[in-house]
Amino acid sequence: MTHINMTFNSSYNFKAPGIEADSNKKVEVIFPTQEEKSMTADGNDTVVIERAFTVLNIDVEADLTLTGEINTDNLKVGDMVLINATAKDDDRTLTFASNLGGKSVELTEDQEEVFLLVYTENGFKFIASGSGSNGQSAYQIWLDEGNEGTEQDFLDSLVGDAGAAGSQGPAGAAGAAGAQGPAGAAGAQGPAGAAGAEGPQGPAYVPADNSIVPVKLQKGINDAKTYTLKSVLGVVQWVEDI
Repeated sequence: MTHINMTFNSSYNFKAPGIEADSNKKVEVIFPTQEEKSMTADGNDTVVIERAFTVLNIDVEADLTLTGEINTDNLKVGDMVLINATAKDDDRTLTFASNLGGKSVELTEDQEEVFLLVYTENGFKFIASGSGSNGQSAYQIWLDEGNEGTEQDFLDSLVGDAGAAGSQGPAGAAGAAGAQGPAGAAGAQGPAGAAGAEGPQGPAYVPADNSIVPVKLQKGINDAKTYTLKSVLGVVQWVEDI
């Protein structure tokens, strides 16, 4: 008994057969995952392609025409072939047969070229190619210019001169009030102040014990009488002496 509960598995590009769940049927499952192949080729050669992603490394020792033996039952639209080709001993011509894109390219000796082919409804299509050798490092170029030193010396040499001072930025917002500081030390004694103006005449003194205080009051020029401060019925007042 076979249970089919999926139509596509992204990990293996698995496509489930078109049968109903729980039906008794023998199922052959093919997992077209990925494969890497390496070959040395000259003249005419054939490569078998039957996986979802095939990497082909080729050392080309003579002009080469490459043909694909394609297992169409295992492939689907979007499957890819990545070819890394390197010409050996001399420049070479690499020609892809019609079922691999039908393109002819020139290979430079000992320089790896990379080609990408994608499977379509009409077979493989030539998508892109690229090549190039590693360039010199910036440190090596620095040395070639006549400089001497380590990589750190090179990095230090990249520091430029100090730039001009920037313009004054806007004032920032006022900060919060700080904590109360400690009390300062007492200051030195100041100089004495100037004498103040004389104040007004104060009220007459009235003794609290009702004692008799003789006082002379001047009434006119020749009329002098004597008065005594006495308590009369609890009220202190001046009484003329008789």
